[in-house]
Amino acid sequence: MRKRFSILMERSIRELRGEPCIAMLDIPPPQQEIQSSRSFGRPVTSAEELGEAISLYTVKAAYKLRRQGKSTEVIANFW
Repeated sequence: MRKRFSILMERSIRELRGEPCIAMLDIPPPQQEIQSSRSFGRPVTSAEELGEAISLYTVKAAYKLRRQGKSTEVIANFW
């Protein structure tokens, strides 16, 4: 087939027979989220203490985001 048509035709026939002719690249999918979560070492009893912890974890997540050179449209918490 290569002599009669082209290398592209030969590759197409090989691919149809199940023989890969072009190596696939292992490209990881883009990251969709960044998390910064922790457990407390003791019970949190005040809203102020909880707010400070949430602020700290938000700062850590923002640092990770900046370090990767990315931005966000949404910051959410699920508590």
